[in-house]
Amino acid sequence: MLRATAHGVQLVDTAKASLTKNVFTGILITLGNPKALIFYVSFFPAFVPMTQVNLLDVIIILTIATAAFGSVNLAYAYLASGAKRVFTSTKAANIINRTAGSIMLLAGILVAITL
Repeated sequence: MLRATAHGVQLVDTAKASLTKNVFTGILITLGNPKALIFYVSFFPAFVPMTQVNLLDVIIILTIATAAFGSVNLAYAYLASGAKRVFTSTKAANIINRTAGSIMLLAGILVAITL
C-alpha cells in the first residue's frame, strides 16, 4: 500500500429519490436504531419525573430529541456527500493508501518489538 499507485473509484450514478422518500427512510433508520431508544428509555426517568409529564412536555421533549438527532444525522449526510469527491480523486486515494500502509507498517513493527 505504501508504494502502490491508486486510482480513483468510479461511482455509478443512481436515480434520484424524492425528498419524501428520503425523509421517510431517514425516520425509519433513526427509529430502528435500538441504541438511541435504549439510551432515552434508560436515562429519561432519572431527569424527568415521569408521573408529572403531560402532552406539552412530551411534545417539547420530542422536538428537542428530533433537533439533536436530526442535526447530527444531517451533518453525517453532508459529510458523506462530500466524501464522494475524496473517493473519486486519485490523489486522495494515494494519500489514503500511504496513510493506511504506514499505520499497518507501524503496527507490524510494534508487534515485532513486543514479541
